Amino acid sequence: MKFCTAVLAFKEALSLVARAVPKQPTHPILGNLLLTGSSEQIVTVTGFDLSIGIVASFSAEVLDPGSVTVPVKLLTKIVSNFVDGEVIVECSQEDLLLVLRTNSGKYQVNGLDAADFPELPKPSAMQLHIQSEVLRQGLVSTLFAAELNEVMHALCGVHCKFRGNEIELASTNGHILALAVLEQNIKNATEEASVAEATIPTKALNELLRILGKIPPKEILKIYIQEGQVLFQVLDIKLLTRIYSEQYPMYEKLIPQQFERKIIVDRLLLLSAIEGIAAIASYLKDVLWLAIDSEKQILTIWAKADIGNAVETIPVKSSGESLQIAFNARYLKKALRVMSSSEVEMLLIALRAGVFTNTERLHPPLCGHQNYT
Repeated sequence: MKFCTAVLAFKEALSLVARAVPKQPTHPILGNLLLTGSSEQIVTVTGFDLSIGIVASFSAEVLDPGSVTVPVKLLTKIVSNFVDGEVIVECSQEDLLLVLRTNSGKYQVNGLDAADFPELPKPSAMQLHIQSEVLRQGLVSTLFAAELNEVMHALCGVHCKFRGNEIELASTNGHILALAVLEQNIKNATEEASVAEATIPTKALNELLRILGKIPPKEILKIYIQEGQVLFQVLDIKLLTRIYSEQYPMYEKLIPQQFERKIIVDRLLLLSAIEGIAAIASYLKDVLWLAIDSEKQILTIWAKADIGNAVETIPVKSSGESLQIAFNARYLKKALRVMSSSEVEMLLIALRAGVFTNTERLHPPLCGHQNYT
């Protein structure tokens, strides 16, 4: 294998793909990247930990097609220090020694046979096309609520419902539920009105979010869904991930269809007040209280601990009876930070549950309880 390419293109591909390589691989080959130069003048870089696979391609002058795997840590460290310009990469299939040449230096890295690298599955079932920025916003609105403990597989991910020209994203850690419905710029590329569900690991979606943040917002993202796996493809980048097999909780039943009270409040004003009160609430397991005065149209937020107390009062538009309700300050802050609208709605039913939503269609609801634990 031998190719010549721009250092910048090589760096960008390595930085994307390296994150799919495990830090402590169970087999030496899984600690390597797969480099492949094709006769179509394309170089492909692949990383795969048997759960998540990332593939990045870039144009190059391929003088001799071929492939080899090389240690990701060493190769990334070497290439990250190259100055802009061109790099010549070649490898003999006999000794599997990868040689990198720049205008000022020469580096050699021992590789392993590409034949031993695990092959990535190739999903080809249901296919959706969505504007990358739309999905990026949906992920931002839901990933924050997913469970971080990977032992709880059913919650350590975002549950995605793909139906027709709509995608519904939901995540929960058992205390907070976030929901986003994406309807804009979505095209079902399959002939029939397919419906599919998948719980996609948080780790994979965080990597996808990182990729989407580096590409133009109007680029089209292709999603291929089939049993056991999902493939995302945008430009010359692919991310493949397995999906959890455990059944996801029936979160639809947690959100009432009707509410008795509705409060509209400025999002940034509410966030600022909560961030201040949270300093005291941190001594109370992050619990703070909200008192809605429908007559005066104000919202009072407070927390009282042995070390001190804090109170904030802000204007609201309220309907229904006055009440008091407790929330976890940490969850409230996370939800308000990812919302994009200038105002948020707080919907309440009886004295037991509340939901915060964006005033836009894309929204993360937050479920709370009067006695929050």
